[in-house]
Amino acid sequence: MFSSLTSALGMGSSTGSGTGSGTGSGGRKLLLVFVHGFMGSQESFHSFPDHVRMGLGEYGVGNVATEQFEYKTSGDNAEAVSALVSFLMDRAAASKAGAPDVVLLGHSMGGPLSVDAVRQLRQLAGAGAELVRIRGVLSFDSPFFGLHPNVLLGTGVERAQDMASKASSALSMLGRLAGTGGAASSAGTRAAATSSSSSTAATGAKTGGAGGSSAWTMALGAVAVAGAAYGAYTSSTVVKQTVDRAVSAGADQAMSHAAFLGPLWRVGDQTQRFVDVQSYAPQVYFHGFFIELERGAGAGVRRFTQAGPAHLDALFGAHRMAAAADEIDAHMRMFDAAHDRAAYAALVAAACSRVARGPRR
Repeated sequence: MFSSLTSALGMGSSTGSGTGSGTGSGGRKLLLVFVHGFMGSQESFHSFPDHVRMGLGEYGVGNVATEQFEYKTSGDNAEAVSALVSFLMDRAAASKAGAPDVVLLGHSMGGPLSVDAVRQLRQLAGAGAELVRIRGVLSFDSPFFGLHPNVLLGTGVERAQDMASKASSALSMLGRLAGTGGAASSAGTRAAATSSSSSTAATGAKTGGAGGSSAWTMALGAVAVAGAAYGAYTSSTVVKQTVDRAVSAGADQAMSHAAFLGPLWRVGDQTQRFVDVQSYAPQVYFHGFFIELERGAGAGVRRFTQAGPAHLDALFGAHRMAAAADEIDAHMRMFDAAHDRAAYAALVAAACSRVARGPRR
């Protein structure tokens, strides 16, 4: 890692630096736009944007600015894409020193969102034109090809059942305190938990940040209960009971968030998405980091995301983590330096290295 950053992280000696051309041509400003994932916020990246900017300085990449695109992860996913396009066009038009070179860094569902924004900008501009000087897209554990089966049928189910159990206990206590309705509510939640367990077993037989983590728990619980079918979000009693009680926002809002996850179930759309991505090279580069959670000697690794086709392997690289309870925990805490300091430092270094190289010219 770099000397200034290792000092900031309270780590040991530096492991080297490098040189790069990330500022683009003519010393143009480099704007890094961070795009959070499902149920995320500006806090999702923690200090990662500042540390990447600091690390790029070690590569001799100066004049770097960072911004975060915040949006609602509910409703039609295409609306979020259009909002990001407008955000980027506004930033390009507002720069008095000339349009900056832009790199998008998307976590989780922010990865597909970033790629689709680039595609939309290309379509709006037409052949040979640029509305925004996009130079690269980095994705971080983005489920372009869906979620790994272990998450759907294992970790997600366990977390959903745990949430249902805790909700049952809380409702039972409230019922006793109020003197009304507790037994009925608790019984209903226990029934939902039982239904969840049964549905999960059947599905398995057929197929062989705390807030964000809870959101993924609910979403994955829904998928597991319904056999990974998107339609289950509107029909599963378990989902409605769990989401209503845990989020306290009503089923309508829960369904709206579920609709945003639509691209997860349309894996076939990825073919054209990556045909487009590859056609933008060398002017625009893409690299995706996916988490591999080490489970101890001889236990192998576990992933949050499903691997893509072999011909796209060169576009992706593994990011190893060890200090996480499960795949969801690793996914949500990959930018938490205090959680897995060594893995975090390695991620900052890898991101800086790719940005500093810039697009091939």
